[in-house]
Amino acid sequence: LTTNSIRRLVRQRVLYRIHDGVYRVATHPDTFEGRCAAACAADPEAVISGPAAARLLEFRHVFRPKRPIVLVSHDRSPLTRGVTLRRTNRLEAADSFQRPDGIRIAHPPRAWFDCARDLTDEKFEMLTEWVLDRHTSVPTLWEMTRRMNTRGRPGLARVHRVMSQRADWQRPAGSGLEIRVLGALRERGIGPLVQQFPLALPNGTVIHPDGADPEIRWAIEIGHVTWHGGRLDAQRDKGRDRNARRIKWQIDRVTDQELARLRRRHRRVGRVAPAPKPRDPSCLTCGSMLLIEPPAPTSIRVISVRRPVRTLITRCDEVVSGRLNA
Repeated sequence: LTTNSIRRLVRQRVLYRIHDGVYRVATHPDTFEGRCAAACAADPEAVISGPAAARLLEFRHVFRPKRPIVLVSHDRSPLTRGVTLRRTNRLEAADSFQRPDGIRIAHPPRAWFDCARDLTDEKFEMLTEWVLDRHTSVPTLWEMTRRMNTRGRPGLARVHRVMSQRADWQRPAGSGLEIRVLGALRERGIGPLVQQFPLALPNGTVIHPDGADPEIRWAIEIGHVTWHGGRLDAQRDKGRDRNARRIKWQIDRVTDQELARLRRRHRRVGRVAPAPKPRDPSCLTCGSMLLIEPPAPTSIRVISVRRPVRTLITRCDEVVSGRLNA
């Protein structure tokens, strides 16, 4: 097409200009993949990375951006609209590959590193385990971290925090639920537990609990009922627990449904209305509303959390001693 022909087609809205020299036919839908292909066509050195590459590579635990995130060198400004430009001084040919549709995507280790600036520590830890389980190895991720280790690089501190929490020999965690539970246990002073600890049972089977404390011979297994709730799986788990008890190991199991019930219970407790101030702070015989907020004090036993509870205290000495009988 000549320049005049292109201008005429643009005026007639047959073509839509995306970038300099790149146009989209009006009958073709405006898709995320199409915008990524247009960005790569406008600049032969542009690479789709970060959450945009994670969307194309179908990574889990990463949000789905609507605008392509494009890596370019510091001395280039080929794209002016429709994309999020991120400049870098470390963009080698080995960091990307080109799909048959013309989209250049960062390899999984580089896409993983570039996602660090956009995620929380918890989400990035889940992403790290997922990438290790399906795409690469721990030494490869450490090598990528070493290459990108320059002062002031966005996301570098988060990469170091997450990678330093795991030993090189550890197998990837099986699910994001495991990471959340083990992290919550660490916050409450339990652990740090060894992830995927190899435990040899008397029958010759080697199991890898999600978290374990070898010193006290205790382990925890976290699972989804959907994945581990079948009859055969349940029988196998019970057999493993019996064999573990033979060597004086205790294995506790928790499921996603149990955790969901606990979260709902805490939310119901948190919705209890604030109590009006009693007339006498030293005595609650005025009939004021009892307020219990999570985490509930150990000295108070919560009987019902479905609605605000009005408690009549008849003995002030019980209030002074800290024993409330609801």
